[in-house]
Amino acid sequence: EESINDVGVKTSAQAEKENQEIASNSETETEVKKELEETKRVDAQEVSKGTKNMQSEIVTNKKTELADQVKKENVRTEAAQKDVVKPAATVKTIVIDGNKYTGEVRDGKPDGNGRLTYSYHERISEYDPKVTMSEVGDYMEGKWTNGSLEYGTLYDKNGVKKTRVIVGR
Repeated sequence: EESINDVGVKTSAQAEKENQEIASNSETETEVKKELEETKRVDAQEVSKGTKNMQSEIVTNKKTELADQVKKENVRTEAAQKDVVKPAATVKTIVIDGNKYTGEVRDGKPDGNGRLTYSYHERISEYDPKVTMSEVGDYMEGKWTNGSLEYGTLYDKNGVKKTRVIVGR
């Protein structure tokens, strides 16, 4: 709605009004720039916070993953330890409570097939449900595990079969 005088020139009031609008626009522009800078600063802070939160979350997830891997490895190690093959038994003659054992021995104990010759009248095994007794000179041919009789055949000193013993521990 500018009015221009007959000569085509703006009046001084119109020019003043236009200058005020320009100044007002300039102030508004400055305010907008300030707000934009503030927004950028706040956004940068939020991004920084978000990045820190993400980094913290990533570290937490990595720690959890590593803990899970350690647990799995421990389980594998325990399983592998259970599957470890015992060292091979060696054939030896050893004395156990005055009785002579000849056969497979592992860790100083009868373990595998062998023969135990009795020097006393005694019970064959505390786990034998038949409570089989030996005489002096009798011998048991059988299988032992970790020092305990599992099963075998009891013979007298002349090699005559007396009985079969199954302890089955």
